[in-house]
Amino acid sequence: MSAELSRTEVGVFDVTAETPEVGSAVHLVTLSAGQELVAVGSLLVDAMDGSLAALQHGASYTTRAVTPGGVVALYGNRIGPSTLTTFDLDSTGRIPTQLAGIRVFFNGIPAPVLYASATQTSVIAPFGLAGQTTAKVSIDSAGSITGSLLVPVRSADPGLFSLSRSGTGPGAILNQDGR
Repeated sequence: MSAELSRTEVGVFDVTAETPEVGSAVHLVTLSAGQELVAVGSLLVDAMDGSLAALQHGASYTTRAVTPGGVVALYGNRIGPSTLTTFDLDSTGRIPTQLAGIRVFFNGIPAPVLYASATQTSVIAPFGLAGQTTAKVSIDSAGSITGSLLVPVRSADPGLFSLSRSGTGPGAILNQDGR
């Protein structure tokens, strides 16, 4: 194994061309901090109700842990609607905890859903995770719970959104005037 491949994993990306059918596969690739290919994997689509395969930090793309209030992406099979759906603020000005029939739970606590699709869904981890050491993450898709993931909870796991959307390089940071 080269030194480049031993870097922290920073990306799990769905490279499936279209919404998969039963008997087909969802294809995932994992890239290192230097964008070297670390792993290629597939999830066999063996049921209509879906499966949850991976969780990733929304800014740094690490797969280490979840933090209260942190943005995370969830990867799997049939974990959301067949077309990408993004949120609208609810009547109270908040991000809804249900989107296109999808709800995501961390230890039973519903999370605000930023977007959802068949193979990737992004949420904000609930602040109610503060003080906990692990979280069971599950997705409720129209009343059917997908498989779950058990992930460590950290009090902090900082990361900056980057211009390249890779977790490295210059930050995607704006001043209040948009510069």
